[in-house]
Amino acid sequence: MQHTLLLIDGLNILRRVYEANPAPEIPAKVEGAVLSALASFRRALTECKATHALAAFDTGGKTWRHALYPPYRQHRKPMDPELAEVIPDFRLTLTEVLGLQTAAIDGYEADDIIGTAFYRWIASKEGQVIAVSTDKDILQLIADGAIVRNHFATPKNQEQPWFDERYVLDKFGVGSRQLGDYFALLGDSSDDIPGVQKIGAKTAVKLLQRHGDLETVLANASQEPGIIGKNLAEQADLARISRQLVSLKTDAQLGLTWNMLRLGDLRPE
Repeated sequence: MQHTLLLIDGLNILRRVYEANPAPEIPAKVEGAVLSALASFRRALTECKATHALAAFDTGGKTWRHALYPPYRQHRKPMDPELAEVIPDFRLTLTEVLGLQTAAIDGYEADDIIGTAFYRWIASKEGQVIAVSTDKDILQLIADGAIVRNHFATPKNQEQPWFDERYVLDKFGVGSRQLGDYFALLGDSSDDIPGVQKIGAKTAVKLLQRHGDLETVLANASQEPGIIGKNLAEQADLARISRQLVSLKTDAQLGLTWNMLRLGDLRPE
């Protein structure tokens, strides 16, 4: 029997549903988001037809990324505390109502949990993996065989329901195996990841097409004219830190077995 592991970025779904809820009062907004998100998780389980599944969440505390680079996410707007308060009960509901195991690990983000589970699954040759997230960092898993689902794609918004190698090439101009290097060069203001100043998307693509990977780009900084070469040479350490920040740490202690992630029959609504 072909097994399929479904890895869901739980907070990615919950926060997007919450932010899309037009309710003016926060309690109503939270209640609506929880109900809608539960329906979204149910739909993901139904449509992806997985045999095993895990929903990953952040704990909301500092992670290894903050330890590596203290300014990480220092300007990101914090989650509304009313939403944060319901997450433990929401995780419990996912397990009790949908039979879906969840995980949140101190010091790690949901992306890291997904990356850890993904590589352990493929190492055990259990079958394919579907990751459900719109977080661009998850797209790096495509390089090693993951299928990434855009849960929020609809005919109306004209978004693709599945992210694959062709999507990555069309969207970013590099392959999935180069995405980490590409993100490291660009940086990410939403997460306060520095990158290299004055390097935009087109320049990052040209550099990686010419040199292949970040380390080779940095080693050949003297070949680049003007401010680009200067910044590559002077900000090499920041580029390397950025590369670590956009990577998925895959050594989380999940405390779960594959049997614990096995799905039974989905209960009716």
